[in-house]
Amino acid sequence: MRLLLPICSSLAAVLLVASCGQTLSKSKDNDRAEISRLLEESSHIAKTRRDYDKATKLIIEAMELADKSSDEAMKSYALSRLALMDIMTWRDAQGWEHAVESEKLARECGTDSLIAHALFAKGKLLVVGGITELEARDDEAIEYFQEALSRAGDCTELKVDILFQLSQAYVNKNRFNKIIDQDIYETAGDYISKAITLAEKEGRKDLIAKSATYQMRYYRQGGQIQEGIRSCQTILEDCAEDDYLARSQAWNNLTMLWAQLGNLEETAKAHQQYVYACEYYMKQKSDEILQDMETSYQASFLKAQAKSYRSFIILLAFLSVILSIAIVQAVMHTRKVRAINHQLSVSNMAKEQLIHLISRELAFPGIAGAQKLDDITSLPEDKIRQHIMGLLPGNPALAQEVSDYVISVARKKEEVIKNYGLTAREMEVLKLCQEGLSAQEMADKMHVSVHTVNNHKQNIYSKLDVGGVSEMLAKARKEGLL
Repeated sequence: MRLLLPICSSLAAVLLVASCGQTLSKSKDNDRAEISRLLEESSHIAKTRRDYDKATKLIIEAMELADKSSDEAMKSYALSRLALMDIMTWRDAQGWEHAVESEKLARECGTDSLIAHALFAKGKLLVVGGITELEARDDEAIEYFQEALSRAGDCTELKVDILFQLSQAYVNKNRFNKIIDQDIYETAGDYISKAITLAEKEGRKDLIAKSATYQMRYYRQGGQIQEGIRSCQTILEDCAEDDYLARSQAWNNLTMLWAQLGNLEETAKAHQQYVYACEYYMKQKSDEILQDMETSYQASFLKAQAKSYRSFIILLAFLSVILSIAIVQAVMHTRKVRAINHQLSVSNMAKEQLIHLISRELAFPGIAGAQKLDDITSLPEDKIRQHIMGLLPGNPALAQEVSDYVISVARKKEEVIKNYGLTAREMEVLKLCQEGLSAQEMADKMHVSVHTVNNHKQNIYSKLDVGGVSEMLAKARKEGLL
């Protein structure tokens, strides 16, 4: 008996540890399944609704769950997805931090596919962020993409995306050359061909459809205007009838391509279609927001109604005492309904956000004589309204709303400039940085020395509390200075 007791105790301990291990393993599997669901939902919302803020919130929720369950692999993957979403929401600086952290975790896990996703995010951030020739880091981006490609394994979609981004990086390498380097140009074309071949081999029509956008940029740089036009037409044929964002982008590029050919009639037609697509896109997004608000209202109403029914039952059971409680709850219910109705009445706030999404595009129609948003906001209010009416001659109501928004941007911008203490010269340097001019080009344009230009830039860095041009431009856009 004395020997049997410790043996039984040891056996019980072993069984307890095994049981706990199985429970923890099952819990981690459940967490991983939920993380995957959140990331898939985020991807779906970003692709179908272009609601990047909501998609970002879902990724952050997935990342927090991975952190809570100590799942470094899923956290790395969520971070790489978050870095790519940061690009869509103008958060390049945060995106770089997320991509670097993703790579660190992926290398600690030793998983090639995770490393590939992190490197892909870093490369894409460099491709998007190289605004000026001094900031361009295309060679570094290419190195990230090449390593990512070697580690992508059987991830067909990732490999195709990497090949497309490699083509874009090589197109970027030529963008500051006065004479196109044919070797670089042909390399960009080779990567597009490889991506299409891989997508066709795997039967991925969705990935093949992506090629039109990259081909259009490639053809436009090489002066192959007709091929570029065909690429835009392919996008218009393949995209859904209600995908007005993709259509507006295609029509905008067609406007520029026809303008390069000097065909004013086709340029005007393409630009008109671009304006229509923008208008429909704004209405589509507004309808989606109102639908969400209505669904939320109905859910709140049903919940409040159920609560009222419960109160009514309690009223029958407890008579006068519960009657007082029911009256209070009825008042609270009325206030909730009024609050929800008030939310519906201020849906114009959602419309203002939509106007913000397209107003910058309306200010860059891509044809001769167009003014940048910066130039428009510097005009008197009557001139702003006159200019916007010229851009939207067929829709006075929309022109009025866009005009009101641009005027509000101008007033807010004046206030922000005053708050940061930026001088007129510093604002001029900030705008020239946005145009991608080098320090020497800015100096020539401003009729000052390069040293003076650099001093202005350092003053801006200090006032905006940033460390470089990319961060400066990102913050300036976020604050409404640009």
